[in-house]
Amino acid sequence: MKLSFIADGKLFFKRTDNVEEIKSQFVEDLILKLEKSEKLSAWKQESTNPMSPSVWGGQARASQQIYPRFIDVCKGEEGFIFYLINYSEVTALFKYELETKVETRLFHKNNFPLRSIDYSSENKEFIGSFVEEDGSSNLIVLNEDGRMLNSITAGDSLDLNPSFCRKNPDLIFYSSAGIARDEMGNYLAHDIFSLHSIDKKTMQADDIYRGETNSLVPKTNKSGELFFISSPYKGAPKVTIIQQLKNIVLFPFYFVGAIYNFLKVFTQIFNHDRVEAGAAQQTKKEKEINLLGEWVNCSKLKKNKQGEINLVPESWVLCSHDGATILELKKHINAFDINTDSFVYTNGFKLIDKLSDKLIHKEKLVEKVCLL
Repeated sequence: MKLSFIADGKLFFKRTDNVEEIKSQFVEDLILKLEKSEKLSAWKQESTNPMSPSVWGGQARASQQIYPRFIDVCKGEEGFIFYLINYSEVTALFKYELETKVETRLFHKNNFPLRSIDYSSENKEFIGSFVEEDGSSNLIVLNEDGRMLNSITAGDSLDLNPSFCRKNPDLIFYSSAGIARDEMGNYLAHDIFSLHSIDKKTMQADDIYRGETNSLVPKTNKSGELFFISSPYKGAPKVTIIQQLKNIVLFPFYFVGAIYNFLKVFTQIFNHDRVEAGAAQQTKKEKEINLLGEWVNCSKLKKNKQGEINLVPESWVLCSHDGATILELKKHINAFDINTDSFVYTNGFKLIDKLSDKLIHKEKLVEKVCLL
């Protein structure tokens, strides 16, 4: 079994018992550039501030640099994969040959927030979820060179995680949720994610399934049976009448606290010694990763009674939908993939072969799985 997976923003390739990290030359060059810039910036700060802790042997300020991450991967033609890399405002799409390790850049763009992709070898096209300026997400089609052809969904909604149907490559499945906004057009909340399909030739759209929980990452097997992950729907935070009255009563105290914090920050801006010393004493920021729109604090993960750690709670469930019945297959699942003869899922720490129920590989913070 061959597969690729993303763990903690890094991309890996597994075949038989061998697992290797895929090194993107684009990422390596970018990291070198960032580290060089960071060292130069640190030197300038130290030279202009003689009381800097690093000058006097103290601990230097922790790096605040943002580094590129792999955010999605999908199968291409035989022996190839495609992957998305995100860095700040930059999104890049690459084609990678697994045997020769040759990386080909399809595009590298600023302000082109493509967040998930799938590829159809039959159509030689990509389907992706594109984030619009107003925060909504629509599905777009790109050719095999990464050039955008057209949009196939529209509206004030979040259309996410599209995938081509294995039985009919013109049919696309995706999750969608409507957006609620205030009078000024600002985002407030989104509805429950439900399952939908659209035929990219006829543009016929159909509602597949809507439950009381989010239905995410729909994928099909070769017979057309649909699988997805169910996760809790949180909705917009509700403010009770008691909480509203409490906020009114405590408003003067909130105001005084805000003034205090402002003056504290204002003072630190003009006191470089305290800023540097404070930075040196700060603890490392808690590690968080985003899984299907949900932020997970990895520092708070705990072992269960069996001594195992799951990246998501048991309310995250792998489900199947045969057109009439919803079946719950496995709990604590945050990613999975299907191909002609294999089915793999993960709890974020273990990659499991569903058909044999055997462990394939252990890795920390697995975010995406792609069978090859």
